[in-house]
Amino acid sequence: MPRYFFHVHDGSSLVDRTGTELPSLTEAYTQAIETAGELIKAAGIDLLAGAPWQMEVADEQGHIVLTLHLSAKIGAKSEAV
Repeated sequence: MPRYFFHVHDGSSLVDRTGTELPSLTEAYTQAIETAGELIKAAGIDLLAGAPWQMEVADEQGHIVLTLHLSAKIGAKSEAV
């Protein structure tokens, strides 16, 4: 079963050195989306104050097979949160 690595960059880099065995790239995509959702939930309102971040999913050869980008911004006419 292929192993995928989920690296997070948010001003600093969190490199996944262990990886996760998943049956397909589709499953790696699903895992990336679920993990990103958990990170967003954990960050809460602090996400608005932080730098944009991205998650890169690499295969066993180190090739980036998927990149997710995330940033949050309050609009100019919105009330402060």
